[in-house]
Amino acid sequence: MDTGISIEALMGAGAIRRSIPVNMLSLADPLRAAALRPPLYGLPPVEHTPTTVALQLAELFRRISKLELELRASYAIANAGVPINRLPEELLVEIFLHTQDVEDYLGQHPGYPGIKEVPWLSILQVCRHWFVVASNAPALWRTLCVDSSVALLRTGLLRSKNAGLTLVTNQESPYLYQDRSTVLPEVFNLITPHTSRLQSLHCLDIKDEQAQGFVSLMENDFPMLHELHANFIGISGLPHSGLDFSLNIVPERFPRLRQVHLKGIQCLNSTSGIFPQLRDLQVEARDTTPQIATAALLAALGQMKNAEQVVLCNLRMTDTFPIAPGLLRVLYPSVTLERANQIWLGCPHGDVVWYTLASIAIPLTAQATFCFPCDTVAYRDIRRVLPNHKRGLPMLSSATDVTVNAYCKEIGVKGSLTDSPLDEDSPGPDSEGGCFELCQKAGSGAYFTVEEAVQAVFHCLDVFRGAPLVRLHIRTSGQIAKRVDWKGVLDTYPSLQCFQLEVFGPDDSEMEPEENLPDPSLLFTVLDPGDMEDGEGQHSREDDDIGVLAPHLRSIRISGTNVATEETFQRVAKCLENRRRKLHRPEWKLEKLEWTLVQHWDEAHFLEMGATCREALAPFVAEVIYTSGERADP
Repeated sequence: MDTGISIEALMGAGAIRRSIPVNMLSLADPLRAAALRPPLYGLPPVEHTPTTVALQLAELFRRISKLELELRASYAIANAGVPINRLPEELLVEIFLHTQDVEDYLGQHPGYPGIKEVPWLSILQVCRHWFVVASNAPALWRTLCVDSSVALLRTGLLRSKNAGLTLVTNQESPYLYQDRSTVLPEVFNLITPHTSRLQSLHCLDIKDEQAQGFVSLMENDFPMLHELHANFIGISGLPHSGLDFSLNIVPERFPRLRQVHLKGIQCLNSTSGIFPQLRDLQVEARDTTPQIATAALLAALGQMKNAEQVVLCNLRMTDTFPIAPGLLRVLYPSVTLERANQIWLGCPHGDVVWYTLASIAIPLTAQATFCFPCDTVAYRDIRRVLPNHKRGLPMLSSATDVTVNAYCKEIGVKGSLTDSPLDEDSPGPDSEGGCFELCQKAGSGAYFTVEEAVQAVFHCLDVFRGAPLVRLHIRTSGQIAKRVDWKGVLDTYPSLQCFQLEVFGPDDSEMEPEENLPDPSLLFTVLDPGDMEDGEGQHSREDDDIGVLAPHLRSIRISGTNVATEETFQRVAKCLENRRRKLHRPEWKLEKLEWTLVQHWDEAHFLEMGATCREALAPFVAEVIYTSGERADP
């Protein structure tokens, strides 16, 4: 009996899908293979096809071509009947658009925009119908990626027709120090005739020898451009060569430009007039030659009334702009950056920060950070960068949450507004609320001494003196924590409700040596108002807080101290009992006490101490948390 079997099953997936009757017995017996002779090898003869191959070869090839065309035509007709291909072409294009993700071009790898893969192009290989539809849809060719070849760019420029363009160029990985491509000059030449329809331009990994070509490209008109990103990496991926490039971006040639991100090149030219229309400006200058005068910086900031993000990193100044404060207010009247939600300024001179803060006003809703080194003796006091009037810094008198970092390598203070519960951590860097932060880093060989770091704690606290502070978070090393006057710290903010102390290693990463760890009860020693004397039973309500440090304190979190003992818990319990008596509130309790040790040596002893801690403090604390870091090896 003959049974229909697919040649594809015999010859592989690439065979024509057609069912042909074959005698199954001949296939089942391998010895019958000798009966399979060319040219048909056991296949039935095809009607009207001659079998004398040598005499009819030309005719045979003509018939094969004809049959192949008929087969492709048949497949095309069958493909047209597939449900998705019966959709209108406009709807099919919309589906293809959803396979594109612009973020795939711009990349998500930290510090490196990986833009090599363009996965949506695989749809062109599905069938002829999809190829034709996608190739003739300009909307699918509006985002073009260039890596080591300009082939896709050439194709995309033709197929996008007159549609607006997003162009992303990437030459090489910053992790490789050898050049893999030199396509950028060709890219600049190809896109020059199309600058009138460029909407977004991302030029990444531009070497110094190619910088002039980019600067020349920017001399053209870009009437539709609203995003400009450029990253200069130096010669062959090595550090910058010291060449000083600057972009002249003027509103006449960039009327719709709203976002500018530059690295290794600057555009802070006070005469450009582009700054009033920008919403997002991020500039990271070179590490080599000075590039901008303080007067130019202040003039540029004075034009950024509409900016939402202003990030200026590693600025190199030609001067420190010595000018009298009175004359400064005349030349550069204070400008409120009312739309700003992020302001970040990093520069090598504290004087520049002072002039900047004296000439701008920062709204409460903005996240503002100012970083500078301790380049002179005067600016080893972080308060020196603040203007005396402080009119443009409302956060200094409004902050409810303050975080202080005090290390020999870094001094910093950050104030913010928060309405989060007291048992949560202070707002992190990605929080949405406004904040004001000063950060001072020690240069090479110019570390703060321990005594200077201790003084810096009070300098930082003085920045927000008078604010209605609710939460205070201090991060420091053990050596500094042991020398700080904690009574003076807690007395700075009478309204304090939550206090957190974190003790870390000298460089904020290493574990603090055990001999440097502070006493676990050092805070409670200063919080203890002492035993009540006879005759103190009579009092008025107004006297409740007299003699009690931080009378509104509700939550305490301490981490990084030494191993606590039963004697420590008794001392803490006595402190809280005395505070209850001094406050004349018999039912008063601390809402939360969280104690995190650096490490513990014996697990059983640690669990025993935890139970002792909770038992001793239960009458005075509503919630006691006693934890530790990883168990230390003996």
